[in-house]
Amino acid sequence: MIKVYDFEPSDSVVVSLDEAKKHLNIEADFEDDDAYIESAIQAAQDDAVNYLNRSLTGVLSLELNDFNAVELQALRDAVVDSIQYLPEGSNEYVDLPTENYTFRRRFIGDINDLAFKSVTGIQLPELAEGDAVVKVVINTSCPKAVKQGIYLRIADFYERREDRNGITTNTAALSLWRSYKTQW
Repeated sequence: MIKVYDFEPSDSVVVSLDEAKKHLNIEADFEDDDAYIESAIQAAQDDAVNYLNRSLTGVLSLELNDFNAVELQALRDAVVDSIQYLPEGSNEYVDLPTENYTFRRRFIGDINDLAFKSVTGIQLPELAEGDAVVKVVINTSCPKAVKQGIYLRIADFYERREDRNGITTNTAALSLWRSYKTQW
């Protein structure tokens, strides 16, 4: 059972200035438009966050009462950073070996399964009594399709910075983002 479920969004930039310049076919040593490109990067990333209704990157922390399996929704491109447990008779957390758990995305839907398992010759350890005896840290990164949509928006902002007549948004970017959108 999950005791605490905390998500700390990251405000890190998903596309760097160098990556954007490469995408725009601008020489790395040409710096006249750097400030504008950086603002286009931020605007495109903000556009993605607002459309998706979620942060692009962050850290999810879980505190569990046991080694029972957990379902987590909307965590594409997520990776387990660490799992620690409080062994029976101890008050210091210990790292759980990676062989003792699996973390995978289901084929259908936006659900990841975190499952704990015994491996040949190694049983899951006995846990101390109480709450929050298992601590899990999961890092989420920006999905590649979302990042590609951000590139498209940066190009829109850069190439059409003066003539915006009739242009509302990039439908190709929205198509890339649509399946990642979170409905609240």
